[in-house]
Parts: sequence; structure tokens; C-alpha cells
Amino acid sequence: MGQPMAKNLLRAGYTLTVATRTPGKAEKFASDNSALGNVRAVSTPADVAATSDIIVTIVTDSPDVVDVARGESGILTAAKPGTIIIDMSTISPQVTNELAAEAASKGIFWLDGPVSGGEKGAIEGTLTIMVGGDSDALERARPVLSAMGKRITHFGPAGKGQAAKLCNQIMVSVNMLAVCEALTFGAKEGLDLNTLHQALTGGAANSWALDVLGKKSSTATSNRLS
Repeated sequence: MGQPMAKNLLRAGYTLTVATRTPGKAEKFASDNSALGNVRAVSTPADVAATSDIIVTIVTDSPDVVDVARGESGILTAAKPGTIIIDMSTISPQVTNELAAEAASKGIFWLDGPVSGGEKGAIEGTLTIMVGGDSDALERARPVLSAMGKRITHFGPAGKGQAAKLCNQIMVSVNMLAVCEALTFGAKEGLDLNTLHQALTGGAANSWALDVLGKKSSTATSNRLS
């Protein structure tokens, strides 16, 4: 999701300095997207921090965020006081609180801004962004967030954005289980799953999981059965 989000920042006119944990990936992104705007690749998160007023991170899990922030060449080794770090990963609220406190001790603002909307939302710039952290820092960063998402909600101090994302994950996971059970039942009953999908998305059973993921599952299953 990070690449389409970064592309939307370029389209909005922002100058980007990018680093990735996978060697060569940042360089390829910069080369492939130079026509969209001013973008350059660097080697480490510290290199990004040294020249950036707002830093956006999105990685896999809590240990990854800790490494990007606190590592030997991490953001916190080079970020200037007043810098805003927006972590858009989905991680532990407790880890977020610890990193936010460490950042604050250096005069740096830490916003947790996990997202919902999937790759489609990242590409279209319509992500839902759940934010925790300093409200003034959020207002400074809001134009950046608005280039990537359409619904930006502030839930309170650091960690509350991650708590809101956990609520999202609970609902999504239960809904996905229901979609899987329903489509499996439909397949066993001999129903055409594409037809079933069209019917269910027009009624009270519809949801993001059914509309987006259910469509993929219905098509794949129908292709296997044909």
C-alpha cells in the first residue's frame, strides 16, 4: 500500500525522500515515478529524517516500526525537533505509546495513523485514516493525510488511532468469516457464486468484505468449478 500512497503524495505536489527496507526498492520507485514529481531515494530512515519535516512510515508490524524508529539508522537518530512522524502501520497501541513518548522527549511529534480501505483505497486516495496524537501536529499534517485519504478522524492522544484500528480489525475479521461461510454454503448448494454475489451485494448482507473480497472469491471459485 505504501507505493500508491506515495504516488498520491507526488501527485499532490509534495517532494519525497524515500527509503525502503528491501534493497533497491526505493531506487526503483524513484526511477519509475520521477515523471510524477520530485522524488529521490536514500538508504536509511535516518537519511529521510535528516531532510524531512513530515515523515510517513508504513511497515508490517510493531518490531518493524521499532526498528525503523529506534534502529541504528532509525528516524529518531536524525529527526529535528518539531518534526512530525506519522506511522500508518497497524501495530500495538502500547508500542505506539512508548515510541510517542520517546519522540516527545526529543521534541518530535508522533502521530499514529493506521488506515483502512485496502489497496484499492490506497490507489484511489480514499483511505480511512484513524489518528492518535497531538491535535496541533495533526492539523499541520492534515494536508499530507488528505492526499492519501478522505476520512481523517482524530481519536485522542497517542495510541488511540491504533485502538480504533483494532476495532476495525475485529469487525472486518468477523465479517470476512461470515462471507467465507456464506459463499462456501452457496457453493455446496450448487449456486452460481457470481450470481449469488450480485444478489447479496444488493441487500442488507452487503459489506466491504463481500463487495471487494467476496467478488474475487466468487470469480475464482466459479472458474475452478467450470
